[in-house]
Amino acid sequence: MKITSSYPGAVKVGPDARLLIAGSLCRAIADGPGLEKLGIIPDMASAYRNAWVAVNPVYIGSGQSVKTVEALGYCVPLVTTTTGARGLERFSGCAFIEVANR
Repeated sequence: MKITSSYPGAVKVGPDARLLIAGSLCRAIADGPGLEKLGIIPDMASAYRNAWVAVNPVYIGSGQSVKTVEALGYCVPLVTTTTGARGLERFSGCAFIEVANR
């Protein structure tokens, strides 16, 4: 689930949808309609309080994804990949939505 391939589908569902991106990843993503790059933010709690859903599109790595656990800790609905769900598979479909890596 890469931003470039998954976000256009969200725009079709809700043309007013915005995708807020936080962190150093912002430097690697081209500008586009509906994308708002926040950069490095000092207060992730504030970002989660304002989010309707969190997306963790990680598709490489090992171990449990800190970003997945963080989003769940803030009680924000989460969509993540199989890689992002690693170690939490039994909660898939209940605590978060898991999509296959692409």
